[in-house]
Amino acid sequence: MSQYTPPEIMETTWKALSLHHRRKALFFVCPPVDLLSAANAVALDQTRIIQAWISSKHLFRPDENYIKTISDDKTFRFVIIQPYVLVQLENTD
Repeated sequence: MSQYTPPEIMETTWKALSLHHRRKALFFVCPPVDLLSAANAVALDQTRIIQAWISSKHLFRPDENYIKTISDDKTFRFVIIQPYVLVQLENTD
């Protein structure tokens, strides 16, 4: 039995993430949901939690209208949970 290893948060631009959007594997994570919490829930197949976040729009697949508002150089924090990529806007505070 393999032990679960929490994912690593990385940063990149939208241009690099757009490939994952095109293959329909990209999900946005919105506050108050934490990126690592969402990644862990997906990795551990916590269906009820994930469904609640989707229902509340704290976890969503971006549509084309949303994508048009993102510039190629916009920076995102992201986590890979195969086959998905979860992203969150980088804090600019």
